Amino acid sequence: MKKVTKKYVLAILGCVTIMVLGILGYNSVNAATEDFYFKYNNQIYKDGDTIELKSANGEIWVSNDEGIALGTSDSITWKWFGSDVIELKPDTTNPLKADITRKGPGYSDITALIVRNGVTYNIQCKLKVGFQVDQSNFSEVLISGEKALLFKEIDNSAENPKTIVLKYTNDNGPSQTIANNNPSLTWTTMDDKVVTVANGVVTAVGAGMTQVKITTNSVSKEVDPLEVYFDVIVSPQAINPTGTAGDYLSYFKLVSNEKTQISTNSMDTSKLVWKFYDSNGKTEIDPKGLIDYSVFNDKNFTINSAKAGTYYIRAFVDSKYIPTDFNLGDPSSAVPYLEILLEVPLKFYDDAIIMGVGDTYNIVDNSNIPSASQYNFSLKDTTSGAASVSSSGIIKGLSKGTAEIIVTKIGDGTSHTIKVTVIDGIALNASSINIYTSGTYQLEALTSDRRTVVTWTSSNPSVATVDNTDKKGLVTGVSKGSAVITATQIINGIVKTASCTVHVQDSVNKITLDPSEVVLNITEYKTIKAVIEPKDLNNVKLKWTSSNEDVVKITDYGDVTATIQGIAGGTAVITAINQENVVVGYCTVTVKQQVTGITLSATELSLNLSDKSYQLRAIIAPDKATNKTVTWKSTNTKVATVDSNGLVTLLSSGTVSIVATSDDNPSVSAYCNITVGLSVTSIKLDDSKKTMYVGDTTRLSYLITPTNASNKGVTWTSTDNSVVSVDAGGLLKANAAGVAIIILKTADGAYMSTCTINVVQKATGIVFDVTDLELFVDQTHQIKVSVTPANSTDYSLTWESADNAIATVDNQGNVTGKANGKTIIIAKTSIGTVIYCNVTVKARPTGMQLNFTEKTIVIGESFELKASIIPSSASQQVTYNFTSSKAKIATVAANGTVKGLKGGTSIISVKTSDGKYSEWCVVTVVERVTSIKLNKTSLKLGVGKTTTLTATVKTNAATNPKLKWTSSNTKIATVDANGKITGKKLGTVTITAAAQDGSGVKATASVRVVRAVTSISLNKTSVTTIVGRSYKLKATVRPSNATYKTVNWSSSDESIAIVDSDGVVTALKAGNVTIKASAKDSSGKSATAFFMIQPRVPSNSVTIINQNLTMVVGETNTLQKAINPTNSTDTFTWQSDNRTVATVDSSTGKVTARTPGIANVTIMTESGKTATAKVTVVGLNTTYLELEQYSTYRLSVIGINSGVTWDIDDNTIAVVTNGLVSSRRLGTTTITATVNGRKLTCTLRVVKIR
Repeated sequence: MKKVTKKYVLAILGCVTIMVLGILGYNSVNAATEDFYFKYNNQIYKDGDTIELKSANGEIWVSNDEGIALGTSDSITWKWFGSDVIELKPDTTNPLKADITRKGPGYSDITALIVRNGVTYNIQCKLKVGFQVDQSNFSEVLISGEKALLFKEIDNSAENPKTIVLKYTNDNGPSQTIANNNPSLTWTTMDDKVVTVANGVVTAVGAGMTQVKITTNSVSKEVDPLEVYFDVIVSPQAINPTGTAGDYLSYFKLVSNEKTQISTNSMDTSKLVWKFYDSNGKTEIDPKGLIDYSVFNDKNFTINSAKAGTYYIRAFVDSKYIPTDFNLGDPSSAVPYLEILLEVPLKFYDDAIIMGVGDTYNIVDNSNIPSASQYNFSLKDTTSGAASVSSSGIIKGLSKGTAEIIVTKIGDGTSHTIKVTVIDGIALNASSINIYTSGTYQLEALTSDRRTVVTWTSSNPSVATVDNTDKKGLVTGVSKGSAVITATQIINGIVKTASCTVHVQDSVNKITLDPSEVVLNITEYKTIKAVIEPKDLNNVKLKWTSSNEDVVKITDYGDVTATIQGIAGGTAVITAINQENVVVGYCTVTVKQQVTGITLSATELSLNLSDKSYQLRAIIAPDKATNKTVTWKSTNTKVATVDSNGLVTLLSSGTVSIVATSDDNPSVSAYCNITVGLSVTSIKLDDSKKTMYVGDTTRLSYLITPTNASNKGVTWTSTDNSVVSVDAGGLLKANAAGVAIIILKTADGAYMSTCTINVVQKATGIVFDVTDLELFVDQTHQIKVSVTPANSTDYSLTWESADNAIATVDNQGNVTGKANGKTIIIAKTSIGTVIYCNVTVKARPTGMQLNFTEKTIVIGESFELKASIIPSSASQQVTYNFTSSKAKIATVAANGTVKGLKGGTSIISVKTSDGKYSEWCVVTVVERVTSIKLNKTSLKLGVGKTTTLTATVKTNAATNPKLKWTSSNTKIATVDANGKITGKKLGTVTITAAAQDGSGVKATASVRVVRAVTSISLNKTSVTTIVGRSYKLKATVRPSNATYKTVNWSSSDESIAIVDSDGVVTALKAGNVTIKASAKDSSGKSATAFFMIQPRVPSNSVTIINQNLTMVVGETNTLQKAINPTNSTDTFTWQSDNRTVATVDSSTGKVTARTPGIANVTIMTESGKTATAKVTVVGLNTTYLELEQYSTYRLSVIGINSGVTWDIDDNTIAVVTNGLVSSRRLGTTTITATVNGRKLTCTLRVVKIR
C-alpha cells in the first residue's frame, strides 16, 4: 500500500480548491491593480486625484496604459455624488466614456466600477467646480488696488441693494455666470448691522465694513467646502444738526460750543474708527483734553464738550481703509469716510465777575480756552489799580473799583472783554434763595474788612432763622413763607448791609410717577410726570435716573417731567429723586422687541376634503420678539376654519385664505391660500376576474363615486407587465401566460379596485432543464420541464427509467439515485414526443470548505461567505446552515451574506444541512470614526502666536482615528498635523479636523487672528478698603493698537467683592479677594490686584489737637486730628466757615491763611462726629509805609485787638508806640509787630516834607 504524505494531501486540496473556485465563478472587488485611471482633456488622473472642470461640459474616460478591450461579460458602472455640482451621463455606445455637465460650484465624487474577466475594480476621483466673484462693478478702495463692494448711499434705490455676479473659475469657453439661487451655494454676512445678503442680493443696512462669505454646500469626502469672501463697505454719513433734517451728508461744517448729538447712518458707531485732526486737516491729534466725545452701540456720535478751536473729525469704516491724504471738504476719494469740520467758538462762563480784594479768578478754568499760551491777557486801563492779570490768565483783586480784562487770541487778533468789579464792602453769595422747611442754606458775607464782626438777622424768624453764633449765616427754613436775611457790618461808624430774600416752602413727602408702569417699543418715546405731595409746592427740582440706559434712556427732563425712549428689549426702572430730603418716585418700564415679520410654514396649498385638517405654523421675526402671539382667521369659514394654534379644519370644497396677524404689531400678517377639492369616496371596476389569451386586448370599465368629484384622475398598473400590460386608458394586452392583477387607483391614492387576469396559451414544444444529471446515492432531483411558449399549461408527460436499479423517477419528474452507475430518464408527451436525460449516480461527499477563513470588514459593510463540498461534484446538491457566534457584532443571512454591526470579532459557523460537515470563518468588524469634538469651537489668536487644538475622536474602537487638519485661509492662519495653529495676519479662518478613515466626519473651530495683547498693567496692585466702598481699577493694555483694548474683569470671591465691566470694585464684606483683568483674546495675559477689605469701624469722637491757631496771610499749617477709636475706618472731611479768611484742604486738613480775620475749621467724620478749631489770621493794615518827616501813622494788626508787641529796627528814623508811628530823620527801617510769636513787618520810608 502506498504511503500518503501530508504534502501530498495538501497538494490535492489545493488543486480541488482551484477547481471549486473556477466552477463557482468566484468574483472579488479589487483596487485598480491593472493601473486603471481617468482621462480628462487628454490628461491622466490616477485613483484619488482631483479633476477641475474648466468648461460647461466635458468627457471623462476610463483607461489604462494598454487600453481596455471589454468582453461580452465585462462592464463599467459609473456612480457620482453631488447632483447640485454636476450631472454625469454614461455614454450609451461606449461604456468607457461618460459626459459631464456643470450645474453648480463645489465638489463631486465620481466612481467607476470595472468588471473585467470576472474581477471587479474600483477607481475614484474628486471633481472640483470652482467659482469666483465678478468684481467688475466693485470699487478700488485702497491705494494697493484692492477692491470692495461699495455703497455710497443707503437710501438711494439706484444704489441699494446690489446684486453680486458669480462666475465659474478657469472657464475656457465664453464667460458663464452662476445663478445666485443655485442650491449648491450658501450666502452669509459677517455683520448684519452693515449689510444683509440673500441669494446674492446685498442690502446695505448701516455704515461700516464687513465681509460676505459664499460657501458651497456639496462637498467631497475629506475635502472642505469651497469658500469665497469679499469686502463690503457702506460709506459713513451723518446729519448736520444745524442743517436739513434727514439729509445724510459725507461732509458738513458744524459751529458749536455746546453739547451736540450727531445722528449717523451707522447702526453701531462704536465700530467705526474715529480720528481727529488739527485745523489744517492733515495732522492727527490726540483728542484727550481737547474734545470729549462718546460713541455707543447706536447711531449717535456725541460731542460732550470741546475746547475753542478748529478741528477735523473723520469716521472711517476700518483701520485698513484710511487714505494717506485728504481733500478738505470733499471726502469723495476712493476710500469712503465721513468728515466733520468742527469750529468751536470761544466761550466764557462769566463775562462779568465780582470779587473781593485779594481774591483770584482763573480765566482758563472758567472758559473753553485750550491753553493760556495761545492767548494774551491784559488790562484795558492799567491805571485803575483795581485788579491785575497774569500771563497765565489769573485775575487778582487789588483794591475797590472796576477793571476790564482783554483776552486776545494770538495770531488772528480776535478779543473778548471781561468786566471785573472789586468790592471793598459787604455782599452776600446769594440775593434770593428757595429752601424747604427744615432745609438749610449757608450764606456767606463777602467783605474786604475781615476784622469787623458781621451780624446776621432775620426779618421773620417764624419763617426762617439765621445763625449768628457758631455757624454764622446758616439759614434754616421754619415754616412756609418769606423772610429777609440781613448781614450788617459797622466800619468806622459806617453801617454796611447786604440782604437775601428767603422763600420757604413745604418739603416734599411723596412722589408718584404717572404712569407707574410703561410698555414701550424700541425707539418709542414717552413722557412721565411726577405728582408731588403736597400739591401746592413750587420750584421742586427732581433728579431723574434710569437703572439701565442700555434699555431705557432719558432723552429730556424738566423739574417734574421726563421724556424716555426705548433703546433695546428689557426692563428698567426710572426714578425721580427730590435731593432735598431724598424722597423717591418709581416707574417700571418694559421695552418690547416688536414683531417685524411673520412667515407661515406654507403659503399655497391644494388639499382634498378627505385630508380633514392641516397644521399651519407661524415663524415670528425677530426671534427675540417680546410677544409672539398671533391671531388666526379664516376668510371663508364655510370652506375651512382655523383654531388659535393654526390647525385648519376642512369643511367643504372651495377656496379660502388663512390669515395670521401679530397681536403685538397688527400691521404684520401673513397669508396661506388653500384650495379644497371634493374627494373621491369610492372606485369600482366592472370586472373582478377575467381570462385572456396571449395577444388578446380588452378595455376595463369602472365607476367613480361621487360623479362630481374634483379630481377624477386615475392610474392603471399591472402587477406583472410581462403577463398583461395596461395603458393610461385602461386598455389591457395579454403578453404571456400567467396571472397578473390590474390595479386601478384614484389620483390621490386613497381608493383602489382590482381585477385578476389569467392569461393562457397552448404549448408548441417541450424540453428538460437538464440533459445530463449527476446525483449522489439516495439523492433526489426534480427534472423541470420547459414548454414553448414557456407559459403553456395544456400538456402531460409519462416518466420512466431505463434502469430502476441505478435511478428511479416518479410522475412529477423526481429522479432518485439508487446505486453508482448510469441510466436514462425518459419522458413521453401525449402527442408522442420523447425527451431524454442522461443520469449519473455517484457516491456522497467527504467534506466542505469556505471561500474565507478570516475576513475584516467595516461596520455596515457586507460580504458573501460561500461554502463548497469536497469533492466538487456534489456542491450543487448540498445546502448549508450559517450561524454567528456574536450576532451583535456580525450577522449572517441564510444565503451566507455576512454584515458588520459593531466593532469586535465574531465566528461565522457553516454546517451542511445534514450536519455532517462544518467550517468557520473569523470575522473582524472595525468601527469608523463617528464624531470629532474639539476642545474649542472658537478662539482668538495673536499674530505670530501659536495654540494647539485638541480633538477627541469617537468611537473609541475606531480603527483609524487619524485626523487631517486644514485651514480655510493659510494667509491668515496655518495649522500643522498636530492641530498647532499659527496666526499669520489679522482676519478670521475656519480650522477643520477631518477623519481620514473615509467616514467623512469632521469638526471645525473659528479662529480670529488678532493683534494680541502683550501685557496688562493696573493702576494699583494692592488696595485696602472698607466694606461698602468702591474703588475703580484702571487697566492699561499693550500694545495700544491691540485688537481688544478692553479687558474682562473677574473677582475670585464675589461674596467679598464684585467688579463691573468698567473695573469698579465694590466691597461687600470683610476678607481678602483678588480682582483679575484678563485679555479678551487668547494671549492669556492678565493682571491682578489684591484687595484687603476691612470691616467698617464707626468713630465715637474726633478731636483737633491745635484748637486755636494764629496765622499770617499766605501761611499754611496742617491741623492734626485724633479719631476714636484709633482703628476707626471712618472717612472725614475738613471745612472752613469763612473761606475768605482761611481755606482748608477737605482731605488733609491743610489750612491756608488768605486774609485777616477769624475762621472756624470743622472736621466731620463719616459717622457724623465733629470738632472745631479757631483760626485767627492776622496782618498789618499795611506792609509798606511812606511818611514825611515828623508825621504820624497808626499801624494796626488786623484780626486781633490785644497782645501785640511793637518794635523798630532804627529808632533814630522813627519811633512806634502801641502801633503809632512817629517819623524822625530821613531813611528806611523795618517795624515789627509780634502776635503770639508771629512777626508782622512793615517797611517804613521817611522822606522830606513836601
